[in-house]
Amino acid sequence: MLSRRAVAVVVALAVTTLVAIVVVLVLTAPPAQTPGEGEGGPGLPVQLPGDTYAGDPVAGEGELVLGEEGCFRVDLGEGARFAIWPEGFSADGDAVLDADGTRLVDGARLTVEGLVMPYAELVAIEGPDGYWANVAGFCIDDDDTVLVLDEVTRAG
Repeated sequence: MLSRRAVAVVVALAVTTLVAIVVVLVLTAPPAQTPGEGEGGPGLPVQLPGDTYAGDPVAGEGELVLGEEGCFRVDLGEGARFAIWPEGFSADGDAVLDADGTRLVDGARLTVEGLVMPYAELVAIEGPDGYWANVAGFCIDDDDTVLVLDEVTRAG
């Protein structure tokens, strides 16, 4: 059986270790954000491997639009629509990066090819609790269709 002194040493070591772990966690935690800071939307939605998208073909020149909530849309002259981007595209703050790393910012002229898909069919891919329902639900305006982009290049 351990003496009282040995128990006190073990408890002191355990408490010291616990305090050290808490200190390390606090010191390595990311800085706190103020409300509204860093609201960049849900990231750039890109076509998911294995998903099938159906709709009417669309091609043309339009404008990249960055919404106040951080969602990127494309306006082909009929109003800005929620867009699903080709695989390999990503977001970098206030810009879309193509697969080659070219920055496309709000107002950039784009040439696009893809399709226009009914919003309801997009949500039906995974159901009302799936990825598309959450992302599109966050970003979509009053439009009932979305753009699924297969090709995007800077116009001009």
